[in-house]
Amino acid sequence: MKTFIAKYKIKEGSLKKIEEWAGVINSRQDEALQTLKKEGVIFESAFIDCQQGENYLFYVMKCIDIKKVFEVLEKSTEPIDLYHKTILRENLEKPNFPKVLVDLENFPPAGDFVVE
Repeated sequence: MKTFIAKYKIKEGSLKKIEEWAGVINSRQDEALQTLKKEGVIFESAFIDCQQGENYLFYVMKCIDIKKVFEVLEKSTEPIDLYHKTILRENLEKPNFPKVLVDLENFPPAGDFVVE
């Protein structure tokens, strides 16, 4: 498994939309988790941070193959994925990808985690 992080600058006036997006994803976790299974993602988390008056979204995921994640997401027609792509595309600038320096795991055996 590899860990990936993306840092997006939130466009001016879009912070409320990003917070609403997070609320929608959290309220529709069953759908979101099905998407993660299809993508091969075992961990995904998003954070907002304010740095020097600018708002940023940090997106962290642990997955098997990052290329597969984006391929599956781009092809998906699931309503949750269409919403996710639209909101992020409209409200975020292009990402930066900070270098991961430490990537440790202590997850229990995957057991029932199956990549579809």
